[in-house]
Amino acid sequence: MKKVILALSIVAGLGMSSCGSASAEDFDIANVKDACGCADGFVVIANDILGVIGDKTEDEMEEDKELEKTIKPKFDKLDELEDLCRGELKVKMDDMKECNPDLEGVMKKFEEKF
Repeated sequence: MKKVILALSIVAGLGMSSCGSASAEDFDIANVKDACGCADGFVVIANDILGVIGDKTEDEMEEDKELEKTIKPKFDKLDELEDLCRGELKVKMDDMKECNPDLEGVMKKFEEKF
């Protein structure tokens, strides 16, 4: 039951963030102007990466060349967002957490996987 509730909360969060954008490809970094944009972007892009990875182990990910081709552009976009948010915008993590309640959960899942 907890998994169902968590999945629904992630889907709801994606629906509310970034004008409904649910994939890294659709998220427009040029529109990020503040901590909330940074938080929403991280949630969308990280969830997209996690969705593609699924339950694969680290070894399975390294062996899957098609997966590598699929997720590399997503990681590149995440790096671009991080450069903007930490660099030019000087956004603090606490400010991002206030903007998007899903951020901490997504961050935890992302850190566990990578």
